[in-house]
Amino acid sequence: LGVFHFEPIRLDQYSFLSSITSLFDSTHASVYIMNDESFSRIQSDGLVLLKGHYDGGDGAPLGVVFHDFRLYGGSFSNNNSKRLVAFVREATRLRMPIVWVFNTLGVRITENRTIFSEAFSVLPALMKFKESNLLITCAVGRCLGLGALLFGMGHYRLALQPDATVNLTGPEVIKLFFGEKFDFEDMASVSRQFSKNALIHELSDNKLKLFSRVREIIKFKTGVAFETDRKKAAATAVLRAMCDSFQELYPQGPASVRAYFGLVGKRRVGILCNPKNNTNNMMTVESLEKFRCALDLFKTLKLPVVSIVDTPGADPRIEQTDKNIVDALIKTTEAITMYPYPKMGVVAGRCFGGASVLTFPKIFGSEKVIALEGSQFGIMHEQIIEQLLSKSQRLLEERRENAKQQSADLSDLIKNGDVDALIPLDELYSQVEAFLSTSKFVSLYPPQRDSWEQLVSLDLIH
Repeated sequence: LGVFHFEPIRLDQYSFLSSITSLFDSTHASVYIMNDESFSRIQSDGLVLLKGHYDGGDGAPLGVVFHDFRLYGGSFSNNNSKRLVAFVREATRLRMPIVWVFNTLGVRITENRTIFSEAFSVLPALMKFKESNLLITCAVGRCLGLGALLFGMGHYRLALQPDATVNLTGPEVIKLFFGEKFDFEDMASVSRQFSKNALIHELSDNKLKLFSRVREIIKFKTGVAFETDRKKAAATAVLRAMCDSFQELYPQGPASVRAYFGLVGKRRVGILCNPKNNTNNMMTVESLEKFRCALDLFKTLKLPVVSIVDTPGADPRIEQTDKNIVDALIKTTEAITMYPYPKMGVVAGRCFGGASVLTFPKIFGSEKVIALEGSQFGIMHEQIIEQLLSKSQRLLEERRENAKQQSADLSDLIKNGDVDALIPLDELYSQVEAFLSTSKFVSLYPPQRDSWEQLVSLDLIH
């Protein structure tokens, strides 16, 4: 690491960096370069590594990795890969979030096979970084080869349409081996991939709007307050009842699961919920993947999580069976069970079948599970069970006898310890507030007198 250093620069003095200046709160930044070099566009070798701030002055640092496509197609060389690995390790030490702006052809093919060792060493360095540090990736142009792999490692992945393309190889290779009939621009377009898979979380048609969205997300890490449009349809009454403010994440994904950053007083919390106004809300492979992705982001930020559940269960239809929804449920259960920070479940309506794991059951390490008045628990809805057993009077009577122990007040579940309380909606805020106050969480607003470096050394910033 001693081979490189941060050199202060003014971003506004370099026109080729103008597209990323909006990521920082100031034009003052530092560039990561070799000790015996001075910064220039040529010396950057197609890859610029920056450290600035995103809450002004001497506040929280932000790392930016920027591919300069006009130099070698923004490709990974032996030299810039060494510098990149050192930068990622330095960001890990500083607990500095990284925004990675991709416009790259991948590894530099002119350096032949010697490139693999250095370029691919970025992967384990980044894996280590993202265990406890926020990584936001942005595809704004070509994102090919190694670039596609690194883009996919982001906790939050945004893309610029129609300019960006993401693929394991470029159009020339596709045409060389598979002919002119393949439309690379369509096949690798971010809009197509957004509709077909979960690689891309959000699309934007404007680079300034894309970077503005990045700043909204990343500011939450250091506790900069955010505004909430409380009139949004996705903001259900339950969500409004439990938070002072909230900000939606992954809004363009499956609607049956919503994810939010929330504030309860000055305490931060991750929120997952099934919106009450969506009568379907069946869990699909896609919605469960969104659930896990948000949970992974919350884990990186060391947040307590509240899951608000209103779902009839997992989608049993053939399309979801073909996509292996069983595996998706297993992976989601594992992610919930292994989540290392406080968990709370809220049943806000229907809670049937295997999707009940989304309530963060006590057996999966949850601190608290509560239900709102009117909630329904069960293997299936009562009417469905009655219909299934209608051809066997013996089983039907046995089931009805056992059902006598169940009541609308959920006393059987409360007695068993599966549910802590049945409450009206207006008590939800106090329940969540009590849950958050039982553990030591970093306040949304760190003391201004303490520098970022002091807070990091005291392990107060996550």
